[in-house]
Amino acid sequence: YFLTDEDEYIVLEAARAINDDWSVEEALPDLASLLKNTQLQSEALGRRVINAASRLGSPETLAWLVQFAQSDEIPLVLKVEAINALSHWAEPSLLDRVDGRFRGAQVRDNQVLKDKLKSMVSLLDVSEPADLNMALMQMFASVGELAAADKIVDLLEKSDDQAVQVSAIRALGQLNYERLEQIVVDAMRDGSALVRATAIGLLNQVEIGRDEFELTMRSIFQKGTVAEQQQLLKVLSKMDTATTNAVFENLISDLEKGQLNPELHLDLSEAIVQTHSTYLQTKITVFTDQQFSNYEDALLGGSIANGREYYNEGSAGQCRRCHSTENGAIIVGPNLGNIGSVLSRQQLLEALVEPSKRLAPGYGVVIITLQGGQVVSGILMEENDEELLLKTSEAEPLRVPIERIQNRENMASSMPPMGQLMTKREIRDVVAFLASLKED
Repeated sequence: YFLTDEDEYIVLEAARAINDDWSVEEALPDLASLLKNTQLQSEALGRRVINAASRLGSPETLAWLVQFAQSDEIPLVLKVEAINALSHWAEPSLLDRVDGRFRGAQVRDNQVLKDKLKSMVSLLDVSEPADLNMALMQMFASVGELAAADKIVDLLEKSDDQAVQVSAIRALGQLNYERLEQIVVDAMRDGSALVRATAIGLLNQVEIGRDEFELTMRSIFQKGTVAEQQQLLKVLSKMDTATTNAVFENLISDLEKGQLNPELHLDLSEAIVQTHSTYLQTKITVFTDQQFSNYEDALLGGSIANGREYYNEGSAGQCRRCHSTENGAIIVGPNLGNIGSVLSRQQLLEALVEPSKRLAPGYGVVIITLQGGQVVSGILMEENDEELLLKTSEAEPLRVPIERIQNRENMASSMPPMGQLMTKREIRDVVAFLASLKED
């Protein structure tokens, strides 16, 4: 009854009652039937209507959803949401698309879905909004609808939007398009680093002639961006070593000569491990064991975005339990909001893998033996080339000239050596993130 109210707010509240939380499952068909109303404008209401149709998964609600997704009268955001729901119609998420509640597994006939979606191929057009085209390409790729491949190629060739081009290349890769090899070769010569990196990710799906392959490898490692080179190493690690062996040998040679970009050191080591080639692993291990015993290969090349995610979400390191990056906030450990201006990358790396080596002012106890044998201890407050300032049980801080110190011992930090909890890649990403934390 309330779904037919003239006040959209009342309709939305009814939709929330029907869809959210434990739901009123008997009323889901009535909620889904609002898809027939092409005047629907509310995003909050529209998402619940689309979700109800997706949860039911009947031929009738599928037909409603396909018709709704093709309507020109609804907002773009709802059109994209409907297309995304169709992408997962055959095997919906275990969690509710709106409120995240567990709904359980459902599997439906993908062929029925493909038959219904054929009418939507014509929607792919360079004149349409980028978000719509990207959602459509992802949908056709997800369901394996090859009838859309030629339209996707057309979009790739005609669109100037990098995001659309990237989506097109990924979709064609997922569809295993018959001319994928040429698509990949052309894309690797594109002016956009993002497009080139996407094409590189598909190298292991195609067969490229030996001369073309070696020329491409040489070009990327000489002129490509670090992101492209790192992506290429990931792909090479999954390819047949009969094809990649020469490339890896050249890179190891560059590493030994000091000519390989330090930002690729860790990526090369990890890629060679993934090849499972005893020959290559032996060849690189001799060098890395000598040179990278102290995590030097985790110094450069990290991802700031991945490091930020680990800092905020990493369950092993649990960085946020003791540190804050917000201005002025203090928890257990030092505030890291401006740490990139205070410490070098090398010092940041040391602070992670050997936290007791350097004490943050105000957060560590130091025991000092002075010339003559006197022993003093306290919390390190300040340190420079001339003296240490210690907070002791006395009223005034104790200043200790460096020249008077015979022996110094930093007490173990409460922070564990993170090399025991984090992978080298995670450490590298966190170093990149911390190095980026600088006050304007």
